[in-house]
Amino acid sequence: FSMRFFAFLFTAIVVWAMVSPLWGSGRFDKTGNLLFFSGASSVFSDAGVHLSLIEEITHRFPPTNFAFGGTSLKNYHYLYDAFLALIVKLTGISSLDLYFRIAPVALVLLFCFLIYKTTWYLTKNSAAATFSIIFATMTTSFGVILNRHDNLFMTDPIYQMMTNPQAVASLIIF
Repeated sequence: FSMRFFAFLFTAIVVWAMVSPLWGSGRFDKTGNLLFFSGASSVFSDAGVHLSLIEEITHRFPPTNFAFGGTSLKNYHYLYDAFLALIVKLTGISSLDLYFRIAPVALVLLFCFLIYKTTWYLTKNSAAATFSIIFATMTTSFGVILNRHDNLFMTDPIYQMMTNPQAVASLIIF
């Protein structure tokens, strides 16, 4: 097998690992309740805020403060939400599908691509570029696999950040 095959394989593994906790969320059950699933308790603590911002920005900009009605929202990071709201407005895609399924896959794919290209540019070594995908994204204690989130020696922040679409977008932009 070529290194390119392994790069695609590693990227597929990373996409599955990073997006699978998000994939089932944002759907409705038989009684009409919105479902949120989480492999980690902190992953969806602010999804409701971001979904409401996305929906509000599709109707008015700048958004109002979600904690204090009638006042404008200041000193809050809503660039990613504004970007998703623009996509919702232009395409008509559901904000739930976009936030929990489409955008995370696109962001993780782009992030892995940028890791590969940056490592290739620095090393001119396809094996280093291929393995850099796993080393840069899966550096964790793997406690999430065992449903343990004790953050042993602070090794889980990479995984926690990667399952947060806003954090992935900030890594790509900056």
